[in-house]
Order: sequence, then structure tokens, then C-alpha cells
Amino acid sequence: MRRYFLFLLILISLPAFSQQKLTRLEKAKQLIRKEFKETMNDYASYSPVSYGKVDSLFTSPFDDGIIKIYFDRAFEYREKAGITLDMTIDATPIIEAIEKEPEKYKAGVLGHIKLYESYRSMLMESISKYVPEFIGWKLTHKYRTKNIYNAVILKEQEFQFNKEMTELVNIKELDE
Repeated sequence: MRRYFLFLLILISLPAFSQQKLTRLEKAKQLIRKEFKETMNDYASYSPVSYGKVDSLFTSPFDDGIIKIYFDRAFEYREKAGITLDMTIDATPIIEAIEKEPEKYKAGVLGHIKLYESYRSMLMESISKYVPEFIGWKLTHKYRTKNIYNAVILKEQEFQFNKEMTELVNIKELDE
């Protein structure tokens, strides 16, 4: 009897779980259509091609003000030093080489590279300690529409929604 009851309970709850996913997707579609009706050049030409899955949206380390400052400063001093290192690469060997033979380098380069390395290391440390925060949902959508020249174009965009799926908060171009 217990097995029968458990089976019946699972059978009844399955549609509820699948309905929840459908609800988020349907809400996303409604918000996208609403946005397109208000902003699209020729809404009548809108033709959906595909929808991705509704996925969680988290903050990025570059949303953090301190991380952004460290990145900007490291970039600035990297440019002033005239080096093209990837920000993940430690500049200590370059600093040591310049300190051994400073006469081979322009005046001020050592100071710029030291400042670059200082901000770069603070940036990397801050990124490693960064904890992303859930801020909503996202959905990739591909569609066709007419542009201002009346030509049919294919677009792909990422639509970002708030946690409650009640408003569209951002649109990212994916086809550029």
C-alpha cells in the first residue's frame, strides 16, 4: 500500500515540476515579445527560430567596483610601461631583468611595471576570492526580423531577467 501511495504521489508531482520550467520559459517569451512590440522596427516580421534553456544568471567579478579599479589601473600602467603581457602573467621576471640592467631601458619603465605588477596581483587575488551572486535568469534567443532597410536578418541575443522573471533587465548581442 505504501509503494502504491508513493508511486501515486510521484506521478501527481511530476507535472508540477515540468510546469515550473515551462512557466519560466513562457514568462521569458512574454517579456521578449513585449520588448519587441515596443522597440522592434517591424514587429510583424518577427519570426522566432530557437530558444535556449532558461539558465541562472550570476554577477561577474567585473561588476565589483574594486576589481574594476584594479583592472583599470593595471591596464593603465601596463600601457605606460609598453608591455603586452596577459594580465594573468606575473611581471616579476621582467622587473628583475630591468633592475639588473636599468641602463638598457627607458626612464620610468621600471616604476610603471612595478605599479602594473602591484595592481595586477591585487586584481588576481580579488578575482580568486570573488563569490558570484545569483541575480536572475538568462535565455538565448535566435530570431529573424526585418531591419530598417526591409531586409530579413538573423539575430541572436541573450536576454537577462530579474529573479522573479517579471522584467527584462538587459539584452546582450551575441551575433556581433
